[in-house]
Amino acid sequence: MSQKVAWVEHAAGIRGKGRGQRSHKWVWMRLSTPISIREAEALSEPEALVTSYERFTTDRAPRQKETVRRATPGHDGSLWRPLQDGEGRPLTAAGLANLEASRRAKFWPVPKPYSRYGELLLPEADVMMAITALDVDGRPLQRARVGRVAESLCEFAGVLWRKDPEPSWVIGLDGGRAVLDYARGLSSKEIPGLRVRIDQRDEAEAIARALGTAKKPKLSKMRVEKADAQFLSLEAVPATIQAMTNAVWAIRREARINGCGHTGTMEADAALQEAWVYGADWTGVASKLQAFAEVVASDVRNDYHNRHRTDFFDVRASGYGWANVIETSVAAGLFPRHVGETLVACQDTDESIADLGF
Repeated sequence: MSQKVAWVEHAAGIRGKGRGQRSHKWVWMRLSTPISIREAEALSEPEALVTSYERFTTDRAPRQKETVRRATPGHDGSLWRPLQDGEGRPLTAAGLANLEASRRAKFWPVPKPYSRYGELLLPEADVMMAITALDVDGRPLQRARVGRVAESLCEFAGVLWRKDPEPSWVIGLDGGRAVLDYARGLSSKEIPGLRVRIDQRDEAEAIARALGTAKKPKLSKMRVEKADAQFLSLEAVPATIQAMTNAVWAIRREARINGCGHTGTMEADAALQEAWVYGADWTGVASKLQAFAEVVASDVRNDYHNRHRTDFFDVRASGYGWANVIETSVAAGLFPRHVGETLVACQDTDESIADLGF
């Protein structure tokens, strides 16, 4: 497989003093970073995963039911999705260096070279010329993040594609009632619940019936028409633990963003880390996670500047949801009672960036 070099325009931050400043402040700048992108003639399997669901039309009367079919291609053992520019057109390698083309690019998780107010950031050279003292340099971390994202890219017929997170079935609880839903990945934004591979719908429904203690389980109406096993690798227990780990890091990130650094928060976090070790009881981990989430949620809600926020991560709901799922599934024999070799995931580049404060 051949390689090609492309340039990416993205943002990065530093903390330093400018001329006439008495304290260190965060400053954002525009960087241009070279990346290596793989090239291939075509995707090996155009329809590695095919899902469908029914919906009612809303743009015309009378309303009619229609079937929406989604085909996800596969290549090199992974599922893929196409990148798009701000106007919904296919994104090319040249478009990564085009400020307008990449401004609102979809599925491109790299900080755009614009400020929060939509203004184009100044180039790196112009910003650094005005810095007299550098405290924290976030440029290496952002460049490492761009390089890591580039590893998941491939160019097919001149168009960029990115590896798509493997979807799964997620079985959560809502007031004691099991809910079987379709999850696009292992993001902390997905509902807390056990993960089951997407081609194992019967097993997922059986777990939902065994997990719920009230009413019949609520089942997803998403259907899987085709699932090629060579492009699926998810395992239930590691995937569930990874999803919970992502939720824990989301809670910690929310605590850092909101400055929750008092003794109670740190003690609750330390207690969670002490409980989450090899051989420990999962129910103990769940109770410590619930306590940690309660402390952080209380801090976030009581902070004056956050009283009217509507976009923040629901810390309390996530912590209580995961604790409830783990305790209930362990009691039902659907999840291991003791912590195995899969522990809390190590801090990655994105989390390190969040630690810097931006």
